[in-house]
Formats: sequence, C-alpha cells, structure tokens
Amino acid sequence: MSTYGINLDNPAEPKLLGVWRGENGNGLPHDVSFNAAGDRLYTAQPGGLGRPGGEASQNGLVISDVSDFAARRPNPTAKVISTLFWKDGAVAQMTERLQINGRPYLIFTDEAGAGGIGEGAKAACAQNLPPFGFGRLIDISDERNPKIASKLMLEVHDPANCSATQLDTGFADLFGYSSHYCTADNLDNAQYLACSYFEAGVRVFDIRDPYRPKEIAYYKPPARSAMLAGSSNSSLRRHANRTADWASSNIRWHRSGGELHLWFTSHENGFQIVKFTNRLGSLKTSE
Repeated sequence: MSTYGINLDNPAEPKLLGVWRGENGNGLPHDVSFNAAGDRLYTAQPGGLGRPGGEASQNGLVISDVSDFAARRPNPTAKVISTLFWKDGAVAQMTERLQINGRPYLIFTDEAGAGGIGEGAKAACAQNLPPFGFGRLIDISDERNPKIASKLMLEVHDPANCSATQLDTGFADLFGYSSHYCTADNLDNAQYLACSYFEAGVRVFDIRDPYRPKEIAYYKPPARSAMLAGSSNSSLRRHANRTADWASSNIRWHRSGGELHLWFTSHENGFQIVKFTNRLGSLKTSE
C-alpha cells in the first residue's frame, strides 16, 4: 500500500511527483482526502484484512503533513502528524473533511465490523464488539489530537443485537450492514449526511450537533429475485433470504424545484433518485 502524488497542473500531461510508503507502518491507504490547502492528508488506514502481521494492522485515521507534495518540491515525502485507531471496526473505507458550525471534522467510515475480513461478524460478536462497520464524525480542530465526536451506529451494529442479525444474514455476507460512503449536504457548512450502508440501505443523519447526531430518514432499495447482468452481488452475497439490495455508492444531494433529492446507485437496482417525504419533504439544507 502506497500513496502516489500526481501533479495535475496540466491535466493533459499528469506527472508523478513521488510515492510515499508510510512512516513506521502508518499512512497506508485505502482511501484519502485533503484539506483545502492540499498540505494535509487524511488517510483511511484499513486494518482487519485477514493478513496477520501484514501491512496496515491498525485500523483508523492517519493525519499527515504533505507540504512537500503541495509545494511541488523534488523528492517529496510526508510526515505523520497524528493517528487515531480503534478496535470496534475494521477495513477503514473513506475520509472527507467538512465543517460543522465553523469547526473542522472528518467523515469516516469502516467497511467491516470488528472481526474484519478474516474473522468476520461472528468473531466480533463473540468478543461483544460490533459485527458490522459504521460511520464516525471525528473532531480535527486539534490535528495532533483528533477525537471521535460520535458514531453513526444503527441497531444492527450493536453487539447486543447479534443474535437477531445473525438470524437475518447468517453472517454469511462479506459486508452485511456495514457502511461504505457518507456525503454531506455542504462540506463548508454541513448539516446532514447521507450514507450508504450496504444491506441497511441509504441512511440520513442530522449532524448539526456532531456530538449527538440523529438518524432522520432512510431508504432500502428492494431485493430483486433475478440477478441483473453485470451485478457484482452473485459472487459476494451468499444468503438467499435477503429483503434489500446493497447500497454502497457515493450519494449526491440535488435540489429539483421545491424537492430535495438523493442520487445513488445500488448493486441490483442501478441508478435511483429518491426524495424526502412526510415532514422532511420541506427539508432545508445549507447547499
């Protein structure tokens, strides 16, 4: 695992600036994002990959100074500023910087529960840990001491409910109810998040108080009895009694006239547009 810095000042002629292979085993990426200046790198470092003693054994966030790359210096390198790791999730998936009430935070998701890919949901439950991955909001106002502000957990992520969720899925699927991507309505003044949670569908959270987020809406694309040509689910999903499709894509917020829509794709239903209903039909965002 390495991070490749590519100069796109001239998009017609991209140039490799350098390759950073991490520092003391930290900074190994699954996904990355930057601050506005481009001199801070936020890395989702995936642990729990089923490779004991291998790369990226710690799961969580790595914040690095990438000023060398931003300044286009020759032979650039990066320096780790801080790390924040945890045991209640694995296979760190994505990061995205945003502001809530003028303070900087990161959206962060895990693609698997505490058992990772190797041991899985059953092993996580045996340790009283979450069987599936979920989103987090991380306060980075002190970049040398990032802190988890809140966890975007559903009831299926609570290990107290393992017996019910195991009956549902048999813990046979690779991802189950894990998170994948979260998208804010406005990165500069975020109020709401829309997140894809695989078989738990699309989940929408009110994050105006980032320490006390609330789930306010959801949509679960229905399961299809027949597999669509090109669907990626046939080789990954092993339990037949499913009631919902997998939603794992990025989600886009879009206003159309007086309605607020979410655009996304799911594995078996393809591209979809959904709107807010009931009391949320007039939901106002900061977009």
